[in-house]
Amino acid sequence: MSNPLMIEQLSHRYAQHPILRNIHLTVARGEFLSVLGPSGCGKSTLLRLIAGLEQPWQGTIRLANRLVFDNGRSYLPTEQRRLGFVFQDYALFSHQTVTQNIAFGLAQTTKQQRVHTQQRVRQLLDLIDMPHYANRYPCELSGGQQQRVALARALAPRPTLLLLDEPFANIDATIRQELGQALQTIVMQEGVSVILVTHDRREAFALADRAAILQKSPTGTYIAQCDTPEHVYHYPVNPNVAQLTGNASFIAAQANGHEATTAIGSIALSQPSQGPGQLLIRPEMATFVTQPQGPAIVIHRIFHGHCYRLVCQQHDVQIEVEVPLTLQVSIGDRGNIRIHQPCLLLNDA
Repeated sequence: MSNPLMIEQLSHRYAQHPILRNIHLTVARGEFLSVLGPSGCGKSTLLRLIAGLEQPWQGTIRLANRLVFDNGRSYLPTEQRRLGFVFQDYALFSHQTVTQNIAFGLAQTTKQQRVHTQQRVRQLLDLIDMPHYANRYPCELSGGQQQRVALARALAPRPTLLLLDEPFANIDATIRQELGQALQTIVMQEGVSVILVTHDRREAFALADRAAILQKSPTGTYIAQCDTPEHVYHYPVNPNVAQLTGNASFIAAQANGHEATTAIGSIALSQPSQGPGQLLIRPEMATFVTQPQGPAIVIHRIFHGHCYRLVCQQHDVQIEVEVPLTLQVSIGDRGNIRIHQPCLLLNDA
């Protein structure tokens, strides 16, 4: 079976300003792909190009193995691409009920089509857990409920690919997590492939099978890395990706095989390396041991629920570490930084 989406050498610009550069991307059937990048890097533009809302500068887009765009020529309009689109601002019709909003994209000309529409709407109301809200209007719903309706409306015509443009950005954290879990269940039951655009790494990693990490450059944003969330987090290709995908500290290092020499001592490497670079240290890879005459000093302390995050300075190096809540430590305390996991050596991007 063909992949729902294949993009090759896709580039885009506004006037003389490059936005996207040489994007290659494939989404498999039933796959949940997140696109993670900083604000203004072109994430939403990528979705608009896939949907046909804008025309790329160059490149190729295939949907379900059907060529829809090829180097300046569009072969299929938006309404024929079998895509669902959910925006961050819900975009529901305020004068229509929940039922009418969900049914908007479904044909209702013949009696048979009207019956099918009624059945599909009831199915989706059950799927989004809102069967008792069929006759409500958007103004009578919470933000989370409105976004569920927007999702149901996008799924109603049974698209092959669902495009989500930061759909939870305007929803508070608790509801966002509940909606994310509901979204996973819904798309799994529907069997639809998904592209989620977000700048929230926790959201991207929690929901996706793979994460595509976008990186800005003067010649246009490109995909720096695309892999499973676990691999991207533990093995980022450069410091920019490392910072975008989690809290990260870096130490200048000189690698020699399985160890590297740094300003805070010799540190084991997760992969054999040679030469200069920067060691990536995630907070959970390091800790702090109090010692009155220790070389490191605590300059910040942040409560994180299950632990404290400390920012410690030793010589000219600052490292963020995790310590248990039972450790009585304050700003200004001295001690030693201990790296208890092998670290990855990165070259500058």
